[in-house]
Amino acid sequence: MSWLSRLTPRGPGGRSSRNVAPSSPCTADPETCLMVFENHWRQVSWVLEQRDPSSSSDDLTAVRNHTDQMLCLLAEERPGECEGPPGAVTSGNVPPVGPILDLVVTENVLERVVQWHLRRGLDTDSQGALLKLFEMLIGQSQQPLLQHKAVLQPLLGLLGACAEPQLGCPPSLENSLVLLLNQICVSMARAPAVLELLFRTAPAQHGPTNLLIFSLLVPFIHRDGAIGQQARDALLLVMATSASNQGVARYIAENSYFCPVRDLFHVFIFNFCLGSSPI
Repeated sequence: MSWLSRLTPRGPGGRSSRNVAPSSPCTADPETCLMVFENHWRQVSWVLEQRDPSSSSDDLTAVRNHTDQMLCLLAEERPGECEGPPGAVTSGNVPPVGPILDLVVTENVLERVVQWHLRRGLDTDSQGALLKLFEMLIGQSQQPLLQHKAVLQPLLGLLGACAEPQLGCPPSLENSLVLLLNQICVSMARAPAVLELLFRTAPAQHGPTNLLIFSLLVPFIHRDGAIGQQARDALLLVMATSASNQGVARYIAENSYFCPVRDLFHVFIFNFCLGSSPI
């Protein structure tokens, strides 16, 4: 199934036009980059520790700006030479991590940032910024971030908020949401173990199936344009990956609210009619 390698994230205007994050704030040695990261994190953690989560707009701006810089540093960090931290989801299969990722895991940085945003009330701008930052992290990181619970858990928390009826995903953010879901599915195809980890880590409040990725993807698979193509590509990747894992495939077949064969058939037919089938 070599055609799977061609199912890469696609977006209008290409990656350079999406303005997902600022350019790297640090190109120095790992020790210096860690010091810069720690300085940003001190500024952020001071705000997060305040009793009132509905902090001022200045606090929100500070958290967002410092978080942008922190996650750019994390995305550009290369794997270290030490053993993986205890916060890694897997045991023995996670490559050595760099010092910044080690700090992110130890301090639970992403979970604390996402939860702060959720407690104060996730406005559209903050929701969009978080979606783009996670997409940048997953798409550009030099390390397998989704194999770490300290990254996976807050990501699923953000996606869970997008699935909530009270918040949902505004139309203006649908492209960002689907692009992030596509990136997650690409990561699953490259490292199939991530698919099983997603089932184990997904928040239970989103139904007994915990199929959060599927429930967010399905409404977009019949859309026209790039957003529909990204959703169909993502669903194909998930189905192909689950086919090689009997446990996950059985879980999908027995617990999901949609038929994999039917939806996979619809995706193939839709691609064929558009003349864009990757086979």
